[in-house]
Amino acid sequence: MNTMVFSDAMGMLGDRYVEEAAAFQRRRKPMVWKAVCAAAACVVLAAVLILPLKGQKKKTISAELSTPAETDLVTDNEPFEPMTVEEILQDPAYGRLFPRQLLEGYVPSGDTGVYGNGDNTVLVAAYENPAFYDEMVIRIATEDWFHKHEPDSFCLNVVQYHPTSNYDDSYIYLKCGEYLISYSFSRRDIAKIIGFAEMANSAEGINWEP
Repeated sequence: MNTMVFSDAMGMLGDRYVEEAAAFQRRRKPMVWKAVCAAAACVVLAAVLILPLKGQKKKTISAELSTPAETDLVTDNEPFEPMTVEEILQDPAYGRLFPRQLLEGYVPSGDTGVYGNGDNTVLVAAYENPAFYDEMVIRIATEDWFHKHEPDSFCLNVVQYHPTSNYDDSYIYLKCGEYLISYSFSRRDIAKIIGFAEMANSAEGINWEP
């Protein structure tokens, strides 16, 4: 078909058909953009829903891998039995290992009691000293429990320090039979705390020489 014949054929088309074809193209074009916008909205919605979950998972893993000496070990998902100091002192397992005198200025903070089940239990008692902005945490558990959860617990009767600190925070493990007692301070150096040895030795089952 040459140019002249094609032009004649186009001229034979009615105006109505030309207008309908143009209108059809105009109607279809927005449909493409609607599909693109819908797909983009789905991507954004998926990101909003998934990213917080990923962040939460990362946070949980990070907490599980954190060294117990930095804070209490991860016990959020374990059973907890609250105990008063009087109940602890009368407990057959923990009573003779818990200090009967505390450092001056330290008051209870947070939950005190036993976490875990059966042989996999640990006593946790937290205290704070507002004057020093310091937290002292006492933990008592079997030697096997500590060796399983805290590798540093193999080093006994020696003051240890967090590697990222400026040596203001410290912790120590004291042995008593099959049990270990852990003292940790968030801002103070045990080696410089006057009265720490007296507090540790106030437990009936401890005879520690610094």
